[in-house]
Order: sequence, then C-alpha cells, then structure tokens
Amino acid sequence: MAEALGILVVDDETVILQSIRKILSAEGYAVRMTPDAESALACLRAEPPDIAVIDLALPVLSGMELLEIIRTEFPHVSVIMMTGYSTVENAVAALRHGAFDFLPKPFAFEELLSAVQRAARFANLPGEMRVSGIPVDTGQAYQLGVCAWTRIERDDTALIGITDLCQRIVGQILTVEWSILHDQIQQGGQLVELAAADHLRHPVWSALSGRVIERNPQIEGDPSLLNRDPWRRGWLVRILPDNLKNESANLRPA
Repeated sequence: MAEALGILVVDDETVILQSIRKILSAEGYAVRMTPDAESALACLRAEPPDIAVIDLALPVLSGMELLEIIRTEFPHVSVIMMTGYSTVENAVAALRHGAFDFLPKPFAFEELLSAVQRAARFANLPGEMRVSGIPVDTGQAYQLGVCAWTRIERDDTALIGITDLCQRIVGQILTVEWSILHDQIQQGGQLVELAAADHLRHPVWSALSGRVIERNPQIEGDPSLLNRDPWRRGWLVRILPDNLKNESANLRPA
C-alpha cells in the first residue's frame, strides 16, 4: 500500500476499539478511534478518513444517525456498520441508508479484514468506477447495497446475482460456498460466501426474501462466470419472492 488509507473506528467499547486498531494497524492502515458520534464528527471535519467503521449502538447520537450525516457531508467515505444487534433488519437498514457493508458482532479477525479490504479497494477506485455498469440489454435490475442485484422475470420469479462492481472489488473468485441451509432465504441474509484469490472470504447478502427454486448450475462448475459475466450467465439463484412489495423499498435501480 503506497499510502496508508485512513480508517476511523467509532465504538463506545474500549476493548473493541483497541482490538480493531491492533488488527488494522498491523495491516498498514492509519487508524483513529473515537467513543461516540460527536467526537467522530469532529475527526471527520478535521481530516476525513477513507473508511469509517461505526457501531450502530452509540450513546446520544446513534450509529445510523451518524451514517446519514456522513452520507450527506462526506459521501466519499465508505462506511462499514457493526452491531451486536445482528438482526437482518439492521443489516438491510444500514445498506438502505448508504452503508458500504455490514459487520455483525462478534466478528472474526478474517471477517473484519475482508470487509475493510473490500472498502479499501472501493476507496481506491476512480470515481467513475464506483458505480455498477449494468448492460443495457439485461432488463431492469435493482440493487441491495453495493454487491447484490435482483431482476424480476416474466414468470414472476427473481434472479439474484452480484454486480460487476462487487466482482471488481472482490477480485478473482475461486469458489462459491452456499450459505443456504434450506430453500428459504431472507433479504439481507447471507446468500453465498465467495472465496477469492486474496485468500479472504467475502459474503454476499441476498437482495430479496423467497424460496430458492434453482441454483445456477453453471456457477457450480465455473465460478469465473461471476467475474466474466455477473449480470447475465453469472446469476446465483432463482427464487420465488414472497415479500416483494415491501422489500422493494430497500432496493435502488441498478
């Protein structure tokens, strides 16, 4: 890393702050720490970081309120939300309000590094490459956060896949590990985990809830389709959506 990316960590638990600083400093990041949103805003206004890792449950001003301020005043900062209240609803709310990613507590060393690595790669992209580039002939797709897309088909099923921006951030995908225990998935729940050439595992959150009726058989034999053709042949699953009307509010056009 030619120049250390700046990371601001906001959490009211000293042990968490110290642990994250130790891990990320060892990876070459320039880490600053604050215990609350108010002091975090002072840091942001004095010297904006590249990445902010923010706990959802902060005293006085909440992590979600801080996220909204950052999205307005510092839109270039990639925000990773973390919370001990790791409900799917919190994950979806964070992504809907502009978080780059979501990290439930307690998290493993590798999960933190994976999320920060993706955010760092995103931060290093030129501005024009920080958006998805959906091909014009694929039909209307919608995104949940940065990585997951969904498209409603003529038979009222929905395809779910990863965006071209996601594969650009993750890098070369070697294997796809399915997180589905049964046939039912939930919006914001982990759909798959991508094992990449960077030796990290990258989760992909599901864009919609529903019953899985098909996994893409081509992906099973050729994971590189996710890098080469993520919007078409590289779709992950076909589902029968069961809460499309309400969940559409959490999506944005791709």
